[in-house]
Amino acid sequence: MYILTLTGKPDHVFTLTGADYEQVVPMFSDIEDAERYVYLIDESRDPMAPELDVVEVPGDDIIEACESHGHNYVVFDEDDLLIPPRNL
Repeated sequence: MYILTLTGKPDHVFTLTGADYEQVVPMFSDIEDAERYVYLIDESRDPMAPELDVVEVPGDDIIEACESHGHNYVVFDEDDLLIPPRNL
C-alpha cells in the first residue's frame, strides 16, 4: 500500500477533506497511481499545495492505525481515477 506524506516529514500523512469536512487518508494499491497523483498536485501550480512523497507501508498496518485513531481512509485501486481538488 502507498500513502502520501509531507516532504521531509514522513510521520505527517497527507489527507484530503471529505464532503462533511472530515479528513480522509488516501491510500493507493499501485505506486504509479500514487506518483501520478503527486505529479498532478505538483503541476497544479497552486502555491498552497504541499510537497509530497510517496511512501510504501504495509496495508494492514496503515488501515489499523487509521481505524485505531478514528481516521477515515479510502483505498484507490489501479482502476480508479483520482484527480486532486482545485484547492488543497
